[in-house]
Amino acid sequence: FLRADYRRVFAEGKSFPSRSFVGWLFFTGSSPYPKLGVVVSRRTFPLSVQRNRARRLLREAFRLSKAYLKNDVFVLLVGRRHLVDSGVSSSKVMKEFHRFCKKADIWTLKIDICGVESSLNISSNVPIIENNGENTEADTQ
Repeated sequence: FLRADYRRVFAEGKSFPSRSFVGWLFFTGSSPYPKLGVVVSRRTFPLSVQRNRARRLLREAFRLSKAYLKNDVFVLLVGRRHLVDSGVSSSKVMKEFHRFCKKADIWTLKIDICGVESSLNISSNVPIIENNGENTEADTQ
């Protein structure tokens, strides 16, 4: 992405802060897939190892969630010091990213993948056992 794209997101987008990052959101209106930008500054992360780890954690959270996001969105994640200070695991970053997506209303999946109660009825695919333990063809459909 170009510098102008980042400036546009900061100027016209909406921010959603979390402990590990600040998520900026901008709807492009024409993109066939969600896009990601990651900002990790040298001032926040003085060592290149820290910057690389922060980038890797944020990109991985986006990659794993990309299929469940709205298509015409540009997500810009600005890393915070907490990403590397306390040895944050990728699962914690993933949960924070998921909360960010739900708060920003860009999450399209009805089931909550982070362990919270879901609204998707998964039991409809399980065969119903009736008639004294015997499955019938009508029960499994």
